[in-house]
Amino acid sequence: MSDQDLFTTFVSAPPAGLIGVVREMLALPWQTGADSDAEEIIDGVEVMSSDTIDLRIVELSRSTSLEDDDGTREAVVREHSAPVVEGAVAALTAEWGESTMLPGSDDAHACTMLQVLMDSLGLVTVRAWPAGDRWILVCDQMGSEYAVLLLVASAHVVEDHDYSMPGVSSVEERLVERLAPGTELPAPLRRALSVMEAQRWGGTDADDDPFVTPYEGEFRLGAVFSGTRSTDGWLDPAAPDAWRLLPLAETDGSGGFAALWFAPSGDSRSVLLSSEGGAPQRLADDPVDFLRLIAIGYDELTPWVWDEPVSVDEDDEDTAAAHAPFRAWVEEEFDVEVPESWSVTDDERFAAWLSAVAEPLTIDESWTIIERVLEERSPAAFATLRGPASQDDLDELTRTVGHPLPEDLVASLLRHDGQDNPTQLLDLVDHHTLLSARAMIEQSDLLADAVADAVGDDVDETIDWMEPDRVRAIVNCRGWLQFTSAEGEGHAIDLAPLPAGETGQIIHLPVDGPTPPPAYSSYRVWLSDLARRLEAGAFTVDDGGVIQLND
Repeated sequence: MSDQDLFTTFVSAPPAGLIGVVREMLALPWQTGADSDAEEIIDGVEVMSSDTIDLRIVELSRSTSLEDDDGTREAVVREHSAPVVEGAVAALTAEWGESTMLPGSDDAHACTMLQVLMDSLGLVTVRAWPAGDRWILVCDQMGSEYAVLLLVASAHVVEDHDYSMPGVSSVEERLVERLAPGTELPAPLRRALSVMEAQRWGGTDADDDPFVTPYEGEFRLGAVFSGTRSTDGWLDPAAPDAWRLLPLAETDGSGGFAALWFAPSGDSRSVLLSSEGGAPQRLADDPVDFLRLIAIGYDELTPWVWDEPVSVDEDDEDTAAAHAPFRAWVEEEFDVEVPESWSVTDDERFAAWLSAVAEPLTIDESWTIIERVLEERSPAAFATLRGPASQDDLDELTRTVGHPLPEDLVASLLRHDGQDNPTQLLDLVDHHTLLSARAMIEQSDLLADAVADAVGDDVDETIDWMEPDRVRAIVNCRGWLQFTSAEGEGHAIDLAPLPAGETGQIIHLPVDGPTPPPAYSSYRVWLSDLARRLEAGAFTVDDGGVIQLND
């Protein structure tokens, strides 16, 4: 690569109008109400604005990628960018006087927002000029590319020492290692774990594994967050579906824990599995609400404390008083109020899933429950269930998909060969019709023909922008056997998974990217989950007699 190639993406520093651009940046109001970072144009110069931290950025220059550089290209980039830096510094010095060199900080307990940015963005050298209640900054940024940035920041960003250094906490590292592809820890939770560790709230357990708490001291009360809590006792940690349940914190002294329960989409909610027994409980749908609950200061999170206010006794460390600093941080950080008590509900949806995964019903057991509920609550839908599939149709279905059919699917088809639902008005659940073996054959041919028309003969061509893990990143394949249909969408058995997947896993069609993880490990687990939800009454029936499952 020639020297010139390194600068093909360099942006020329603003010419003589630099001071005018800076003055307009200084005059712009903060808190414009933008939902996200907003881009403005001043005299032809792009300005990125962050309402959340009162910051405006102009990129004076940026290099091409410096990946795999041994230092040679970086030296050339720095040499050629020097005039850009010197020109900006000279212009700003002439207008606002000599600059101040701002240092970074090694103190995780007392650093400014600017020092947070320096640490997280790789800002190397920061020259600063005070300008009223704002600061003008010129800095170098070194990462996979080299950039020279000009910033205008509110005074509190540069001066106020009330932020903790960002970074991944030891507990977060262990939690992230257990995440399945397509899932992530919610940002508010990551931030809270970092704050707890930065304040040195917590320590290490008998196995030398780190834990953090939302209060200071070695005593254990309230939630104790760690990345090593097992689902053992509730769910086999090695079960194919166990990825959807991630324990976060011990919630009492007897083994209860709070966890994230992930939907196949990657969304999550907080649930409680209590050592006191009883049904699993739904703690919060939103991660900030979960932190509000933790900040209340319950000694234990058990079914007996809900709706009871927590009194704060400043002289007693075993009360909500110990949570006061964390409570104040949650309220300020997320602009919310922490209540005195919390209400929860039994989580029927999660309980049904947990039962189905931990000990799935047999196909016949599931159908016995489904038949009974349909006959009682939706007789018209019950009447659409067909009798057993013929062996000829099963044989043809096997030839069509080119893979052996899972035994649990065959057992289900021999109980009910889908539905007779030509009007599409009497679906099984959630407006999904259960397909017969013959309908599965026709659907497979239809999708294969449609894909061939769109992309040619290579229907297995990988889609570059998808991120495959257990499910192939393709438009469609014969190995995806769709068994429910709802206006072009539906559930399918994946008979051609990637090596990390399980043959027979359940996916949702159409597959979209990033490729979602499987919804269930098998047809048996899917049908068992459906039966458990119907048995628990976790549904409503609409005016047309169609059962709508609760979330």
